[in-house]
Amino acid sequence: VLATNETSFDRIVDPDSLETGDLIDMSHLFNMKSVRPLKDHNGDYYNLAASVVTGNKYHFIKFKKPSPEVNYKGDNFVLQQ
Repeated sequence: VLATNETSFDRIVDPDSLETGDLIDMSHLFNMKSVRPLKDHNGDYYNLAASVVTGNKYHFIKFKKPSPEVNYKGDNFVLQQ
């Protein structure tokens, strides 16, 4: 499970034990994002983010549907621009 907030940092949480895992730092991509991602019919999630330091820029973030055979850790997340 990915715990999200309005900052550019997310946290991986184990859904069984509720232990917190790796911190995912996306601050090099944007400054803030929506806390309510939207799920499409394929199971992918989309979120809206913004960069305001270098001018107003908007970003759409796609989190692909979780794969049962992949062990998601903070180092394995790849963000495409």
